[in-house]
Amino acid sequence: MVETSARLLALLSLLQLKRDWTGSELAGRLGVSTRTVRADIGRLRSLGYPVDARPGVAGGYRLAAGTAMPPLLLDDDEAVAVAVGLGAVATQRVGVEETSLTALAKLEQVLPSRLRRRVEAVREATSVVPGADPPLDLSVLGTVAAAIRGHERLRFGYTKPGGDTGDRHTEPHRLVGWGPLWYLLAWDLDRDDWRVFRVDRMVAHAPTGARFRPRVIPEGNVVEFVVKRVSKAAWTYRARVLVHAPAAKVAAKIPIPVDIEAVDESTCRVELGSNDPDGLALWMTQLDVDIEVVDGQELAAAFDRLATRLRRAAGGAEAGGGEEPGGKVTSAHEVRPRGFGGTPSVPIAEQRREEGARVPMTLEEATALAERAHAGQTDKAGRPYTEHVLAVRDRLAGHGESVQMAGVLHDVLEDTPLTAADLRARGCPAEVVAAVEAVTRRPGESYDDLVRRAAADPLGRLVKLADNAHNADEERLAALPAARAERLRAKYARARETLLAAGTPGPGGPV
Repeated sequence: MVETSARLLALLSLLQLKRDWTGSELAGRLGVSTRTVRADIGRLRSLGYPVDARPGVAGGYRLAAGTAMPPLLLDDDEAVAVAVGLGAVATQRVGVEETSLTALAKLEQVLPSRLRRRVEAVREATSVVPGADPPLDLSVLGTVAAAIRGHERLRFGYTKPGGDTGDRHTEPHRLVGWGPLWYLLAWDLDRDDWRVFRVDRMVAHAPTGARFRPRVIPEGNVVEFVVKRVSKAAWTYRARVLVHAPAAKVAAKIPIPVDIEAVDESTCRVELGSNDPDGLALWMTQLDVDIEVVDGQELAAAFDRLATRLRRAAGGAEAGGGEEPGGKVTSAHEVRPRGFGGTPSVPIAEQRREEGARVPMTLEEATALAERAHAGQTDKAGRPYTEHVLAVRDRLAGHGESVQMAGVLHDVLEDTPLTAADLRARGCPAEVVAAVEAVTRRPGESYDDLVRRAAADPLGRLVKLADNAHNADEERLAALPAARAERLRAKYARARETLLAAGTPGPGGPV
C-alpha cells in the first residue's frame, strides 16, 4: 500500500509538471506498465483529481481544471515561494490582504520547520518597492537571505555590465526588489564601501560562516539608498530643477527616492533623471507646480517641445496654426481621434512638409502611419498585425512619446516598404528612427544578435522589452501549436534576460 501511495504521488507530480503525457511516457518515468498507469489514473480520479484522457496514437493524459480544488503537491522551493509571495501580497493595498493572510496561516501551519525557517529568512531579509514585481528565484535569494539573517559573510561570483567577472567578499545587509529585479545592498570588504549588486548577475556560494556586526546604513533608509544608487546608474539624462514648492510637498508627489534639497520654506532643488527627457518633462507637469530647469539641456529642450505641442493642441497661432479662407481656425496638425471616424488623419501636417516646413511627427501621426503600413498583415495566430504594434505602443505609455512612437513603428522597416529615409522625411525624430533601426533585423542576423544590438540602444531596449512582453503573452501563445508555443516561450525568456541585463526600464516603470 505504501508503494502504491508513493507511486500515486509521483504520478501526480508528473501530471503537474506539463500539460500532456502519453501512457508510455508515464510508464517509463514510473517504472511500471501502461496497464498500471491506467489503474493509477483511475485512483487519482476517485480522489477528485480531474485527469483527462485522449485516445489514439497521439493521445495521452493531462490534469484538467476541476469544479473543486483537490490537494496540491508543492516541492520545497515552491512551498517557500508561495509563502513568501502571500506574505508580500498581504502588505500591499490590492484588495486581497485578509484572504492572503488566512491562506498564509494555513500554509505555515503545515510547513516543516526547515521550510518555515527559510520563509522567515527571506521575509526578514527582503524589502520590495511598491509596484515592483521581481521574480522570486530561491536558488540565489535563499542563500543570500540566510546569510543576511545569520549575519554571515558571503562570497559570490559577479558579472559586471561590461561582461567582466570576479569574486566579491561582502557583508550582506538587505535584498531590495525594485521594478523587475532584485538588488543586494552589501558592504564590500575588498573596496571598504557600500555596494549595490544585481542578484541576477550573482552566483552565490555558501556563506563563509564568519560572523559580522551589521553596519549603520547611510541615510538610514535602505530602500531609498538602493533606489537612488540604481536609478542614477541607469539614467541616460540627468537634470537639476528648481521647484517652487516646499520640499516635503514635492517628496510626497515623487514616487521614487530622488535628491531633494530645501532652498527655503517654499522652494527646493531636485536632482533627477530619466532615459527619456520627453517622458520626464510630461511627468513633471503632473506635479502641478512651477519649475525652472537649472541644469539639463535635454530636459529644457523636452519642455520646449512639450510647450509647442500644448499650444498646438489649443489651436494657438504660435504653434503654426492659422485661419482658412472660410474663417475656420486650424492647428498645424488636424487629427481625428481614434473612435471618432476611424483612422487618424493628418493631411495638413503632411502638406506643410511637402512645402518644405519642418514639422515634427507626432504620436498620432506615427500611429496612423503604422496602421496604413501594416494594413492587411496578420500575426502568427492570424490576427491583424496592427493589434500588436498598438499594444507595444500602449505598454510604453509611462516612458514618453518618443519611445511610444518607436514602439508603434518598430516593425515598419522590417515588414513594410518604408525606409528610414521615409521616416525622416515625414518628420520622425532622429532618436525614434535610431530606435526603430536598432530593433529591425538585418539580413543574416540571428535573433539573439538582434536582441543584443537592441539592448545597446536606450530607446530600442525599451521597445524590444515591450515587443517581447506582448509576444510572450499567454493569450497569444495559446493560439499556437503547443510545441511551437513552448519554443517561443524559451526564446522570449532568453531575450528578456538579455534586455534586462542591459539596465532597468527606469522611472517609467516595467514594460
